[in-house]
Amino acid sequence: MRGGYRGTINYMNGTYTGEIWKNKPHGFGKIEWADDEKTSYEGEWIEGKMFGRGTMKFQNGIIYDGRWKNNMKHGFGSMHYNNGKVAEGYWKSDNPIGQFKIIYNILPRDNMLPHYTIINADKLDDFEVDDGVSEATTNEPPSDNDE
Repeated sequence: MRGGYRGTINYMNGTYTGEIWKNKPHGFGKIEWADDEKTSYEGEWIEGKMFGRGTMKFQNGIIYDGRWKNNMKHGFGSMHYNNGKVAEGYWKSDNPIGQFKIIYNILPRDNMLPHYTIINADKLDDFEVDDGVSEATTNEPPSDNDE
């Protein structure tokens, strides 16, 4: 990082610690918001925005690990849900697009391998509370996964 430094920025709703340039997060760093459950983002920043690879831990326990652009999920990433399922796929401007691979039975038990199914992005919000297996879909994978 040319011309920057490591430091801390205190905001009204949280604290950033990491690389700073022109008084903004720039490079690698972590922000923790001041909510009760400590929502946080750790990863890459460009001129004060989440941009590149990073991990967001939401206050409800869900974790997103993947690509960011202008503070939005954008590109390939994985969403780790409280029920142990993981959704892998592409986001564009914070919206899931195309198909997602849903992985379940992630922890090895009784020599079982993880299982997965494929769902459309528009069904992603519904699957977290569903303990069953979703039907596979036949739509083409996303062609616009620019990062």
